[in-house]
Amino acid sequence: MLRLCSAVSGAELASLTWPEGSEHLASCSVKSLKKLSAPQVGLSRFRQQWFNEDLTELHDEDVLELPATIQLVVRTSLPLDDWSSQKLVLACAANDAEELERLLLLPACPEATDHTGKPALRVAVEAGHCKCVGLLLEARAVIDQEGDFGSTLLLAACGGNLEVVQLLLESGAKTGLGATALHGAACYGHIEVVRFFLDKGTHPDDCTSDITTLREHSRTPLGFSLYLASRGGTALHLAAVMGHWKVVHLLLQAGADRDKIISLTGESALHLAASNGHVQVVRLLLEAQADANRVEGCGVTALHWASLKGYLDIVDALIEALCDVNHVRGEKTALHWAAEHGHMAVARRLLKAGAQIDETMPINGASALHLAADHGHSEVLQLLLEARAHKDLLELIGRL
Repeated sequence: MLRLCSAVSGAELASLTWPEGSEHLASCSVKSLKKLSAPQVGLSRFRQQWFNEDLTELHDEDVLELPATIQLVVRTSLPLDDWSSQKLVLACAANDAEELERLLLLPACPEATDHTGKPALRVAVEAGHCKCVGLLLEARAVIDQEGDFGSTLLLAACGGNLEVVQLLLESGAKTGLGATALHGAACYGHIEVVRFFLDKGTHPDDCTSDITTLREHSRTPLGFSLYLASRGGTALHLAAVMGHWKVVHLLLQAGADRDKIISLTGESALHLAASNGHVQVVRLLLEAQADANRVEGCGVTALHWASLKGYLDIVDALIEALCDVNHVRGEKTALHWAAEHGHMAVARRLLKAGAQIDETMPINGASALHLAADHGHSEVLQLLLEARAHKDLLELIGRL
C-alpha cells in the first residue's frame, strides 16, 4: 500500500493498494508511482514533490519500497510569461522530448503558447511528435481547445498520425468531435485514421460539426473540409472532391450514402468527383449505383461538369452508366458546354452517344454550332458541320 499525505496539513490525500500477489510492486520507481497516483490526487507527476516521513526528498529515479507513507508538496507551475514557456514550445516543435520533460519538471506550464498564440499541444500534434504529445497530455494540457481550424483531435486526424489520435482519445478528447475528425482524415486521404473512426462507431454519413471558429475563406484542404462539413458535407463528399479513391471505397463499404447531397448546393459526391476530374472516384460511385442523372441545386448533372471541363474519361464513364446526354442545364446541354469550351473529343463522344446536335437555347436560339463559332473553336465547328449540324441556323444569326 502507498499512502499520500499533505506535507502541510498531514491529511491523507490518496491511498493506493494492489491485489495480493503483486510482488512486482513490492518496490517501484517514484516516477511510476507518481503516474499511478495522479488521478487520485488530481495532479500530474510534474507537480508532485515527494518526501519520506523523515522529510528526505524522493527523486523520480529513486526506488521506493512498499508499503510506504509519503508527504506530498504541490508544486506551482511557473507563470506563462516565464522564459521556460517559449523553451517548452520550441522543444515540442523540435521533437525534443528529453528537454520537454526537463522543463515540465520545473514545472513549466503545459499551456505555453508560441508567439502566434498556438498552444504547445497543438504545435506537437500538428508536427506528429508522439512523445511530446504524450508528455503534454500527462502534464494535463487542455485537450479540446479550438484554434483557427477546429479541435486538436481534428488537427491530429488531418495529420494522419494514428498514434497521436489514439493518445488524444485515451486522454479524454471528446468523442463527439469524432465526426469532424473523420471529415479531416477523409479530406487528407488518411485511410487508417478513417478506418479507426469508423471502427469506433462514427457514422460515415455524419455531417455534424462542432466548430466554434470557421474560416470559410481558407483555401487549405482543412479549411475547405470545415466549410463543407458545416454545410452538410460528409466524409464521402470530402474524399470525392479531393480524389482519395481508397477512402471513397472504404466509406462506401461502410455504408456511406452514395447519393447524399450537400444541403447548401445540392451537390452529391459524384458531382464533386466529376467536376474535379477524379475518374477513379467517379467509377467507384457509379459501380455503387450512384445516380448518374442526379441534378444539383443549379440544375447541373455530373455530365455537365465533365463536359464543361473536358474530362473525356469521366464523360465516357457517365455515358456508360446511361446518363441523359440531352439534359438541359441553364438552357445548355452537355454538348453546348463542350462546344463552347472547345473540347472536341468530348463533343465527338457526346454526338456518338446521341446528343441532339441542333438543340437550341430558348434565350437566344443558339446551338452548339453557334457556341463553337462564337468562341473561335474551329475544330469543334468542323466536327459539328461534318455531323450535319444545320448550317442554316448559323447563317440566320449572321455568324458566318
